[in-house]
Amino acid sequence: MTRLVLALMMALFALPATTSTEEEAQLKGSDVLNRYLGTWQARTVMSPTKLVPRGYDETATQAVKWVLSNQYLEVTSIGESQDSRDMINYADGSYHRFNFTSEGDSSYWIGDWQDDRQTMVWKMDLGIISGLLTEHFLSTDEKEVTLVLRDAAGNIIIQAQTTQSRTETQ
Repeated sequence: MTRLVLALMMALFALPATTSTEEEAQLKGSDVLNRYLGTWQARTVMSPTKLVPRGYDETATQAVKWVLSNQYLEVTSIGESQDSRDMINYADGSYHRFNFTSEGDSSYWIGDWQDDRQTMVWKMDLGIISGLLTEHFLSTDEKEVTLVLRDAAGNIIIQAQTTQSRTETQ
């Protein structure tokens, strides 16, 4: 009986440490995502590829805010040729990004924050298409974004460089 009581007491003392570690991770995840908040102006240069033979240059505006009881970041992009909406969150030790476009496309990305480089690296793999999206924060109000999508054979089908500047903070 004494061992059972001792084991229960040990379990109760261990519980707050686990909870605080989870809370600390969630706070760190939120701190990283807070970097995205506000309104951004973006200029994208799409390189010529087989899928986009002429390439192009366009601008877009992004509005980023917390939604759904501050569980998700909503990124609404209004562009010259396409609009999109992303929902981003941090859960179970990972960053998750769900992207939906006005053309009916959607994708799911897993992110890894690299604190030493101030960079978020998003990866997506659908088997027939894989992607790498890198967002490098140059400062509080500027970031460079690189997108590379490849087909199953490894050929680049989309390649884009974006510069973003924050015009309003939230």
